[in-house]
Formats: sequence, structure tokens, C-alpha cells
Amino acid sequence: MKLSDLGERRIITDLLYPRYAAREGRRYYEDCALLDIGNGQILAVTTDPCPKPMAYMLGETDPYYYGWLLATINLSDLAAVGAQPLTLLTSLIAPADMPVADFSRLLDGVDDACQQANTKVGGGNIKEGPDLQCSATGVGLCVAGRELRRGGARPGDLLLVIGELGDFWAFALNRLRALGVPDAPLERGRRNVLTPTARIREGLALAELGRVTSCMDNSDGLYACAKELANANELSVVLDFRSAKFSDGVVEVATRLGIRPHRLALGWGDWQLVITANPADLDIIVKTISEAGGAEVHVVGRTERGLPQVLFDNGQSVAEMYPLDSERFVADSWFSAGIDVYVEQLIEGDDCI
Repeated sequence: MKLSDLGERRIITDLLYPRYAAREGRRYYEDCALLDIGNGQILAVTTDPCPKPMAYMLGETDPYYYGWLLATINLSDLAAVGAQPLTLLTSLIAPADMPVADFSRLLDGVDDACQQANTKVGGGNIKEGPDLQCSATGVGLCVAGRELRRGGARPGDLLLVIGELGDFWAFALNRLRALGVPDAPLERGRRNVLTPTARIREGLALAELGRVTSCMDNSDGLYACAKELANANELSVVLDFRSAKFSDGVVEVATRLGIRPHRLALGWGDWQLVITANPADLDIIVKTISEAGGAEVHVVGRTERGLPQVLFDNGQSVAEMYPLDSERFVADSWFSAGIDVYVEQLIEGDDCI
């Protein structure tokens, strides 16, 4: 048996979870290690490599965007547990013939993204290799008892997205498919592609509020996020976009593609936080997020008793949703099959099985 026979999700549930999480009594596997260091503090530690940025695929090949994304990927994991970042450690493999100016631009991107999150690089490693490969480790601090986790959702909770819906893919597909939508209504998407924001302030505010029942970041896409929350909480997650508000740019791109706007919101890229909460707490959550920086809050579904699966509610019926995943170690992963495969699933796939 090979890892490709399992796929990323089963590697986690069958191999990593029993070894590292089950013995702690948890039903799920976290992105961040949460370590009780006493004095009412939890140390949060996460590590991730950085794939080639979407910016590069769109012709924006300034290494600055690579460095920015490297920081954001790890800082976003800290945001999802409500941690204040303490430092970022980088592990950089670079070819010997890489121009010094390009390497400096990569470091500028890392530093600027860290500055936005009120932290900085504390050290790391540099090594020579045939290709540029970047990884980082983020370290943060949570208040014990206030850390956000994937588990804790209850039947009847709302599923909320903190951040934009579909702007990333609206901008990317306008470029990839040469749709001709003007730049102005897609400016938010351009920002999310080039310099995405880790929702640190929002995560800290939600942790302090104490009304969130579960949380994770949307690094793998909204479908994948809903699936993880369903599994972690042993509930059905029902996606329902009827009350979601999409920007003019997202609506225009969706119209030119002949799809509904929510298809552009299902994929990864907008760097949101996805949370569950009691419907009675919606107003205070919206107020809290507004005071933390004004990010959008969208109701995109709910949790229900049932099998741990993702369902789709179109207002007339509810059915199991077609998977739209960026799972590694499988044949149709965009990491191995290419971005075109993922795009096809995103804009040409059906909502329900």
C-alpha cells in the first residue's frame, strides 16, 4: 500500500490521528499544536511549506508575493486558534544562482506580512538546493480556556465565514480565462491573490468574545473546511448561500462564466476564518468583527444532527454535496494534476451528488 492509496484525509485519520491526537481524547486533528505552558497560557505552534503562489500562475512573479504567502499560510493557522503571533521561523532552500535582489524581495514579503500581523521573523535556516522551496513555523500565544478549536460545534449552530466570498477566484479566473472584466470591481480579489491577509485581529477578538463553538481557517477551500468541521464534530454541515452577499466583481465574473456566484466561494484563496456559533450570538459576533477591523461576516450554512458529511441546500431541496477538495496524495490533486483540474471542478462541477 502506498500513501496515494490513502489520500491526505486518510493519512491524517488513519496514521497521524491515532498516533498524536487520540491519546489526548480528541476526535480530530488540529493544524496547530496547543501546548499548556502554565500561568494561563497556551503556546500555539504550526508549520507549513508554501506552494507556488497563484500570483505566479497569473504572471505576477515578484518573489515578494512568495514571501508574503509563506508568512500568511502559517499566520492564518495561528489566527484560527485565536493566538497572538510571537514569531515566525523560516526554512529557505534556494538555488545558488538565485539573484540577490530576488532573495531580498522574498524576505521583504515575509517581513511585511509579519509586520501586518504585529510579529517578526525570529530566525530559521537557509540551505542551497536546485529549486526554491520555502517553509515556515509560526509560534503564538493563546489565553488558556479561550483558544479556538475545531471541535465544539453543536446541532443548530450557524456556519459563518469571516472575510470575502469568492473574490480570489473571481480575479484569478478573469485572468486565466481572459474574461475581460475591468480591474476596479476585482481589486479585493487582486489583493487576496497577491497579498492575502491572515485574520489575526479577528481570531483574537473572537477568542476574547468566547462565543465561537468551533473555528478553522479556509486554506484548503470552503468545502474542505466544512468537511473537516463535520468530521471533527460528528455532525452534518449544510452549506446554504441564499443570504450571502457577493461583490459586484464576483457576480460579474460568475455571470460571464455562466455559473452561480457561490461556486467561486467554494475554493481556497480568500484566507477566511470559518466558524460555528449559536444563532443567538450572530449580532454580537458581527459587532465584534466590525470593531476588530471591519471584515465581512457571511452566514453560509448550519450544522445538523446526522452523519459527518457536507450537504447543500438550494432552497428547494437538501442533498449531499459533490466533493470539491484540494486533497494531497490523490490523482486529481491540483498539486499533482495541475491547477486546470481544480478550476474545472470549481466552475464546471455540480453542487450535489
